[in-house]
Amino acid sequence: IAAGRSPEDILKGMQTKEKISIEGGHNLIFIAMIIVGVILSGIINKNTGGTGWNVFDDCVFSWGSIVECVIILIACGLSLKTTKKSTRDLNEFTYAPIAEVAKLFIGIFITMIPALAILKVHGADLGLDQPAQLFWATGILSSFLDNTPTYLVFLQVAGALGADAGVATTVGTVAVKMLEAISAGAVFMGAVTYIGNAPNFMVKSIAEENKIKMPSFFGYMAWSCSILIPLFIVDMFVFFWR
Repeated sequence: IAAGRSPEDILKGMQTKEKISIEGGHNLIFIAMIIVGVILSGIINKNTGGTGWNVFDDCVFSWGSIVECVIILIACGLSLKTTKKSTRDLNEFTYAPIAEVAKLFIGIFITMIPALAILKVHGADLGLDQPAQLFWATGILSSFLDNTPTYLVFLQVAGALGADAGVATTVGTVAVKMLEAISAGAVFMGAVTYIGNAPNFMVKSIAEENKIKMPSFFGYMAWSCSILIPLFIVDMFVFFWR
């Protein structure tokens, strides 16, 4: 018997009950704050017509987005202030994955600026005038860039077509079906690669930091394309085929 203990003592120790608790559970309040901030952003932008702080030229930081960012930063600060460092250490939390994703997507957003300027002038010359075409064009670009700049690029293209009726946007009137195709392509196909969406790359970075083997860039694409592309083809015929 280990350490001179009887089988009865060992069994009693195995049956000892421990109280289940959540350490740092107050952070649920800060998650709720973030959700409220996102909802408020939509409400404020709807009531203010998307107006806000004019950062540069046509770049406007809407009042709703400002409120959302302030609430998120407050929630983040309170979480850091009120949660014990030992709790984060036990969860093996580090800023390395966040920093890696931030560097990548800052570069993506900066390099999109010339593309936006060119497409604003020459978008109609690309020959993309059908919803299915915009669905795939937006989706392919969104597979390698974040969905927000991709959406903006092809919104510029759709706005340059000069639709007679549809949704009034800052780049012109866009037909409803065109806007639906752009939105769906930007969102759906972000899952095709690691860099198509910030959370994709974040999960990969966190997993690798914890010594979990992940597929290579093209290995991941082989899996994602074999599953998702057939679904996207169905989506095209159901929703966006002329």
